[in-house]
Amino acid sequence: MSERLKMHFVTIVDFDALGLRNADSRPLGSLIDKLKKEFPGNKFIEYLNTQIRNAVTHYTYFFEPDTLNPIYLCKGYFDPTPIKMELADFIIESKKLNILTESLFIIYLDLYNQGANLQLDEI
Repeated sequence: MSERLKMHFVTIVDFDALGLRNADSRPLGSLIDKLKKEFPGNKFIEYLNTQIRNAVTHYTYFFEPDTLNPIYLCKGYFDPTPIKMELADFIIESKKLNILTESLFIIYLDLYNQGANLQLDEI
């Protein structure tokens, strides 16, 4: 999901014009940070910089099934204070991030490919 989001951003946003060269070879976090600086207060961009995205992208999370908060999201591999999250909240956040990722590209296509009949696949 994170790699797909990065692909959408480097396809849609002219990072060279924003002073960030070689955006395709940079981590997604640095792209989001640049967008946050260029477009302060943008709710879409602010939401994308979640700890779920970082922990899942870098595989820095673990499960504790016998506790009330079975998922622990870490900032790094040896994070002494991971963030605790319930499984239901983790799933909700994951779905929101996925919807935002796909929505970004659909909005882009709708704006720049007018006249095309865009449809989401039904599951």
